[in-house]
Amino acid sequence: MSLLKIEKINKSFLDGDNELNVLSNISINIESNQIVILMGPSGAGKTTLLNLISHIETYDSGKIEFDNNKLNMTNDNLRKSFLGLILQKHNLLPEFTVLENLTIPFELNKVQNHHNPIDLLKTFSLDSKINNYPNELSAGEAQRISLLRAIINKPKIILADEPTANLDYENLQIICDFIVDIKKKYSSSFLIATHDERLCDLADKILYLDNGKLSERKKNQI
Repeated sequence: MSLLKIEKINKSFLDGDNELNVLSNISINIESNQIVILMGPSGAGKTTLLNLISHIETYDSGKIEFDNNKLNMTNDNLRKSFLGLILQKHNLLPEFTVLENLTIPFELNKVQNHHNPIDLLKTFSLDSKINNYPNELSAGEAQRISLLRAIINKPKIILADEPTANLDYENLQIICDFIVDIKKKYSSSFLIATHDERLCDLADKILYLDNGKLSERKKNQI
């Protein structure tokens, strides 16, 4: 079942007097319960593509639809319940506890159908951190809490931008296991932009973005 359908997306930026084409005719189809890894060199447009999907930025032409409803991603309320976001830095709010950081997304967006944050922390053995502040967490713990915050509203797809970039090997392995566990428990799909080739072991599909063009790769081609 198709969750996210991207058809012939184009995006350009003005660079002085010149127009810089960052994305050219990009098409992607992500299905339910699928991990898609997006590789490519720095500056290739991976973050831009995630920003277009999440509507942080707008695209020049093309179409983005999801869940077979043919609804454009400019539908803000549906977008909030459909997408979860994870960034390179955990971006937990420093003045709030772990529990408060997990509670804010559904309270702020008035989402009724959400995970119970305490139950979620217990499920992933992080309930001992419930009253901790972000500066009291290790890098790996903070990123795992960030993952739980991304799924608190029960999104169908999670967009992740370099989620393991600041982690050592041990914590990278923990996050990889965490992603797989979330996929299995909640049938969640992931689109993960990364430079880390080790994440390709998780992939159901690997995409490579370079010079504005997208191609599908096999693991032995990375």
